[in-house]
Amino acid sequence: MSWRISAALDRPRGWRQLLDPLDGTKNFAAGRETFTDRMFGAPARWVAGRASAGKPAWLYHFSYVGSRFRPRMTTAAHAAEIQYVWEYWGRRTPMSVVSDEDRAMATLMHGCWVAFARTGRPDCGPGAGWPAYAPDRDQLMEFGMQSGVRTGLRKRQLDLQTRVATPMLSLPRAAAN
Repeated sequence: MSWRISAALDRPRGWRQLLDPLDGTKNFAAGRETFTDRMFGAPARWVAGRASAGKPAWLYHFSYVGSRFRPRMTTAAHAAEIQYVWEYWGRRTPMSVVSDEDRAMATLMHGCWVAFARTGRPDCGPGAGWPAYAPDRDQLMEFGMQSGVRTGLRKRQLDLQTRVATPMLSLPRAAAN
C-alpha cells in the first residue's frame, strides 16, 4: 500500500490524463502507448535533440502496419521497420502476402536509408523532404499509411515522459582531439 501512495505522490501533474484514454477507462492500448513513449519515443527524441546541437540528426516514427498483419494488429511493433528499410521480407514470407502498399513503403524507406548511407542526408525523393531534427521545431518523418513530416508528434505525452524518464539519461562527452 505504501508503494502505491508514494508512487501516486511522485507522479507529475497531467500523468493520470496521459494514462487514461478519453473515455476514462484503463485499457491495454493506453498502457502500450505509455510504455512506447517512455522506452522509445521520449529517449529517441531526447538523443536527437542533444545530437542536433553538434551535427544534423534525423528522427523518425514508424507507424505503418504491413497489410498481412492488419487483421490482427493496429499498431506497428518495435523493429517492424527493418524489413522495409532493407526491402527484405525474410525467407518465410511468401511474396504473395506482400502487397503493393508494402512494396511502396519499402521503396520509400530503402531509398531514404541508401541516400543517407551515400550522402549523410536521408533524401527520400521528391515530395518526401525529411528535415534534420531540432528541438525548437520538433519535426520528424513519420513512415505510416500517410507518410510525411510531422511537427509536435505526441508532444504532450513525450514532453511528460522527457520530464519523468530522461533526467537519468546522459550522453558520453566527445573525446578531445
